[in-house]
Amino acid sequence: MVPKIVWLPWWLALPGSKVDVQMSRHTEIIDYLEDWEFVVVDKGYLGLDKVMIPIKGRGLDLHQKTWNSAINSVRVDVERVIHEIKIYDCLRLPWRHDRSLHPKVFGIAGHLANLRMESEPIRRFPNHWLL
Repeated sequence: MVPKIVWLPWWLALPGSKVDVQMSRHTEIIDYLEDWEFVVVDKGYLGLDKVMIPIKGRGLDLHQKTWNSAINSVRVDVERVIHEIKIYDCLRLPWRHDRSLHPKVFGIAGHLANLRMESEPIRRFPNHWLL
């Protein structure tokens, strides 16, 4: 399975730093999920519905460590996908054009990242947690 960007929210293109959970509460992504679907996120999203989060703490048992391993292996792929978008410098360079164009350009960078990942997969072997 080749990772693919299927949702690229407009607020990711906003300048400045915002807390992820605050920004995601203003979106409808959770409303579009089927009953069996969840979003894999980091611990910063604690408190949202329909999310799969690593378990915090020390002294975790084998089941909890396995859970964290599964979540983190998926999150690594997500970070690799984010890197593919960052290749186009749309998140680093100052925006010097009409602000209304930035989300569109950001979306184009997402499409380019998908094309690149189809031709040059970011993972050699399938993630067995996603099969």
